[in-house]
Amino acid sequence: MKRSIIQLFALFSMLAGLLLSAGNASAQTTETTRDNPLTIVIPISVNKSSPAAETTAALKATQAFIKQQPGLIDEQLMESKNPDAKPSHVHVTRWKNLVSWENLFSNPEFNALNAKYHNAYTIDAAQLYLPVK
Repeated sequence: MKRSIIQLFALFSMLAGLLLSAGNASAQTTETTRDNPLTIVIPISVNKSSPAAETTAALKATQAFIKQQPGLIDEQLMESKNPDAKPSHVHVTRWKNLVSWENLFSNPEFNALNAKYHNAYTIDAAQLYLPVK
């Protein structure tokens, strides 16, 4: 569980850096962006010592939970077919707004799910993408 909490802290820290960086005055830092659709790309590395069936079940359970969240527009979990690829998977999610995505990570059920499966995979660092206008 400690490892999962550290992963979530790192993820939030990275997101805060993206959104609040004073040196990076971009569309990401405007208040209106918080209300616009956005895409989050989450690189995921599976633990190769974890049984494949267990890892697949963990990823699918997490994906199923995310699919039920308010504000989710679309999502897709993708796996690289290169066995040496890092990350091995990416989870691409589109959200109505930033608050919807942030609510996912403040959800106790989601945090419990991540704690349960922390031995199967790790979240490397999420990236925020906005539509080109």
